[in-house]
Amino acid sequence: MKRLILIFLAFQINFSQDVKKMENLYHEFLLKAYNFEFNEAEKLADKMIKDFPNSPYGYHGKSMLTSWYYFGTRKKEYVKIFKKYSDLSIAKFEAWLENKSSSELLFRLGEHYSYKGILLIISEENLDAFWNIKKAIGFFEESLEQNPKFYDAYTGIGVFSVTLSMAPSFVRTALSTLGFNSDAEEGLKQLKLAAKYGEISKIEANYQLGKVYSDFYNEQDSSNIYLYSLTKQFPKNIFFKYQLAVNKIKQKKYSESEKILLELINSKSNEMLQIVAFSHFLLAEIKFSQNNYDGAIKHYNFFFDKTQGINFLGYANYKIAQCFLMKDNQKKAEEYLFLAQNGEEYNTKDVEAKRISLNLIESKYKDFNKNLVFAQNALEMNKWQDAIKLIENIKLYGNEANQQKNLILGESNYYLGKTALAENYLKKAIQLKSKNNNHLARAYLNLVKISLKNRKRSQAKKYFEEAIDLETVDLEIKSQLRGISRKHRL
Repeated sequence: MKRLILIFLAFQINFSQDVKKMENLYHEFLLKAYNFEFNEAEKLADKMIKDFPNSPYGYHGKSMLTSWYYFGTRKKEYVKIFKKYSDLSIAKFEAWLENKSSSELLFRLGEHYSYKGILLIISEENLDAFWNIKKAIGFFEESLEQNPKFYDAYTGIGVFSVTLSMAPSFVRTALSTLGFNSDAEEGLKQLKLAAKYGEISKIEANYQLGKVYSDFYNEQDSSNIYLYSLTKQFPKNIFFKYQLAVNKIKQKKYSESEKILLELINSKSNEMLQIVAFSHFLLAEIKFSQNNYDGAIKHYNFFFDKTQGINFLGYANYKIAQCFLMKDNQKKAEEYLFLAQNGEEYNTKDVEAKRISLNLIESKYKDFNKNLVFAQNALEMNKWQDAIKLIENIKLYGNEANQQKNLILGESNYYLGKTALAENYLKKAIQLKSKNNNHLARAYLNLVKISLKNRKRSQAKKYFEEAIDLETVDLEIKSQLRGISRKHRL
């Protein structure tokens, strides 16, 4: 009996040592993966598979990396590779759970289904995607039921709470019947808990907080706190740096953003070609705002060459058409106006680019005015007096062009502190009926700001409600509205 007890104890000690070794390997793997040292991370995942063939962690790591490669390149072959490692990972996780359930194992299984769900959404397998997301949330909730202080589970739950709240109202209603929660504020609280008290998903929680503050609430200062910390810890991570570049553009710190974007472009990362493509797209946007139309055309074309999807293709073609119109090359502009019809049907920028391009062709460019473009760019560069001088005395054709004129005059005067004059122009913009909901939403957004400045809270709330329900509006405008609503509790 004594001999049996000694053998059992020796087995337990060896098993515990093996588990500790595996956990150390996985932690090292994560640090390499988050710093985009993919070759080293792949080797560590292979070592886990070789040394611990019954463990799910090596396969989980492989599937995680493959999902990142797909997010970064949009290459379809990664979907097939992911599914291979995914099946192996799930089978081994479930086998472990049969022997001993733990909050961490349940969390990892939920994390795995999260990656799978997001990957399937991007590859447009929506039905399977929502099934996987539902399973992911179920495992996260189960891990919390088993241990209410397992804060890492809040990372996954929080991400989906915020993400689903960004969907159109009819989608949220449909998803709520399936048990999906879409409360952005609750999601933000959950992510904060994970970032503060979590242990194994702290990095992801911090990154997601950075994205939520920027993309959902337009609070770049709050977002940058998380992103600066992450980029310092993981200087090679392109996801983190790209989000920081986006934030800098939103803050109109164009030179800082341009520096980051050029660094991403020069990284020549084969696993992140789509991020490189989007970096060219953002550089083109900056060049356009600076009236550097040749530079804009160059970077939009680089975007075309490198992108693996159709998102923003319509919009980029429309912007190139604008560049050629600014260069007085109507024939070349027309080519790109026709190409602007080929965007993504659910992308608001592509949808608007298609509509505006068709209008320009049909009106024989009567809606187009160079000074209007110069004035909009001056507004982007915070040159408000220049914007006003460019357009206050010009006559324009059509409601949409005149609506934009009043909008630019309203915004410029608002930033110059002339709120009464600004309010007058913005109300004119609303009265001029057009199909451009972005113009309408921007007018309401600025009227919300003016009303709050004048301490007319109920009026601000009314303008906010008018704007937030508009369809086909850029996410950036909606995020500004949500940020103001959150700050002032509208």
